[in-house]
Amino acid sequence: MGDATSCLELLAAAHRCALASGSSFTWAASPACEVAERASRETLGPERAAEAWARGAAMDVPLALERARRLVRAAAVEELTPRKAEIIRLVAMGLGNKEIGRRLSISERTVEAHLEQVRNRFGFHNRAQITAWAVSRGLGPSAADGDA
Repeated sequence: MGDATSCLELLAAAHRCALASGSSFTWAASPACEVAERASRETLGPERAAEAWARGAAMDVPLALERARRLVRAAAVEELTPRKAEIIRLVAMGLGNKEIGRRLSISERTVEAHLEQVRNRFGFHNRAQITAWAVSRGLGPSAADGDA
């Protein structure tokens, strides 16, 4: 039900923002939005759907954008390969590409290729951003890792 709730919240936020901007907002411009709204309302039922819509309608633009970004990133974590997740965890431990490659028995170039794919997917520019994101998603070092 989380997806249906998020869908209605973000649709309501988009609706509110469009109305506040003075645009004539209609789902006719986007049949996919109309279908998503209908399906989400059916999934949640009238009461929960109304609550989700009210929460979304109360969001301002920055809050709605942050909510959407978090959802996209959370979904992306689920799509990470085990290898990429392990490399991200080792980056968060402070290891360099050479040491990561040694630990995983892969080349330094392969490590860099994985990290480049991660940077492109999430829009990161450096290892610090990868580390901060990893820690916030529970992919950072664990107590069992001990010293890097």
